[in-house]
Amino acid sequence: MNKLIYILAAIFALSFQACDNIDEADRYIDFPVVSSKRVLLVDFTGQRCVNCPTAAELTHNLVSTIYGDSLVVVSMHAGNQSVKPLRTDMGDKYIEFYGVPNVFPTAVVDGGKPSSEYSSWPGLVSVRAAKMSPVNIALTSNFNSTTGDVNVEYTVTGVQDQDNLKVLLWALESGIQARQQMPDGGYNDKYIHNHIFRDAINSIYGEVVTVAKDEQVTKNVVYTIAKGTDGKFVWNTDNMSVVGFVYNEQTKEVYDVEEISLY
Repeated sequence: MNKLIYILAAIFALSFQACDNIDEADRYIDFPVVSSKRVLLVDFTGQRCVNCPTAAELTHNLVSTIYGDSLVVVSMHAGNQSVKPLRTDMGDKYIEFYGVPNVFPTAVVDGGKPSSEYSSWPGLVSVRAAKMSPVNIALTSNFNSTTGDVNVEYTVTGVQDQDNLKVLLWALESGIQARQQMPDGGYNDKYIHNHIFRDAINSIYGEVVTVAKDEQVTKNVVYTIAKGTDGKFVWNTDNMSVVGFVYNEQTKEVYDVEEISLY
């Protein structure tokens, strides 16, 4: 199985490096993979970044044709090629946290070393997908459409003894139509942005959890989605999701991740 993951990742990388024009129907080979663990890919991106749409297409196809729910992608608009409201102050803090260079797009896969060569991202994902996780995370979410309260429950299960654990929860929104600079240098005002980081639910770096082998820890977090002056939610809650991941506070390595619908 691990060899298959590596082979498929290589096919993906080559498809984004090749010079020949290939029909859309022939560009990707659909071989879904059941990986050993779920992988988090944070794509640091921006509306002024000409190469970012190509990287977004790559990550979309990694999810849709190979990994499915085993790969969670988060688009983090941050840095000098991003503009508000998609750009967030927290996103800029995460640039510092992960040591992201001033080059976009850049991916951080499972909290590892940032990579600005998007053709290498499939290989980075395949390496992480072949690992076994010492802890697992499971999420549930309940949304009150009147108050805007989101009740997120997460359960961390210890597969092995592991120290220095934190759980971080993020709110994402998809289906956002906004301007994007394209690879040809032009602008697409009807570009659809997906997996957009909106806010951290349980503080910017999450909260400490302690769990031993064969034990479980369950916690609840309540987060409120704000409303504008018109009384409507500032984000489209129909297109929102919650991402939760458990990581090592010292090394930043992500052990497991899950994404669920807001409701």
